[in-house]
Amino acid sequence: YLVQQFSAMGLEPAGEDGSYFSRVEVTAAVRWGPHTDLGFASGDPESVESGPGKGVVFTAQGMDYAVAPFSSEGEFQGGVLFGGYCTQAAGQDDFSKWDLKGQVLLCLRDGPFTPAFRASDQYKVFRARSRGAAAVFFIAGRSERELPAFAPSPQAEEAGLPVYYVTADLAARVFQLSGEGAKFAAIQQQASRRGRPRPLRRDGVRAGGAVELIRERQQLPNGVGW
Repeated sequence: YLVQQFSAMGLEPAGEDGSYFSRVEVTAAVRWGPHTDLGFASGDPESVESGPGKGVVFTAQGMDYAVAPFSSEGEFQGGVLFGGYCTQAAGQDDFSKWDLKGQVLLCLRDGPFTPAFRASDQYKVFRARSRGAAAVFFIAGRSERELPAFAPSPQAEEAGLPVYYVTADLAARVFQLSGEGAKFAAIQQQASRRGRPRPLRRDGVRAGGAVELIRERQQLPNGVGW
């Protein structure tokens, strides 16, 4: 059909081997790689590896966390900041007094009150990246084990840093690691009251990990004429 249309329009072949077609390589699918991981630790500011006098939270891929569809690849390590809803509305900037450089930001999704206080996950990540954050984690939902499906668009723009969705259960374990022991409901109430980021550094809580993405490439025909 395409060749007939090009010919009817008087276009000459401009593709490979004198044809109307050339091959174009595109990303057909994206999936996690086997080196994707995530861990948390307290007690040693330089490592998330286990050792004497340390608390460690290990995680299971697909059960405790999922990579966000717009995440970029890369390794990271940094102190954990709890940013509440990580929002900006009505002149209120949650990050105005915080240095996020090299830090890992833990956020609730949406916003605390009305739609005016809500922002997309991508926008929150954009703001965190512009302030130098090493990675961003979103608490995925209200139920303890809720996680979104990993369904990226092959052509979607990436965030420029690793982005994860973590379960409310994992977030509670991280808070317990910091000595706070908060459950998700308490975390949410606290964020609604305070609204500003604060460090989970009582015991030097840090996060580290890596996102590996495997891109499946395909060659597709593309019509070319002149």
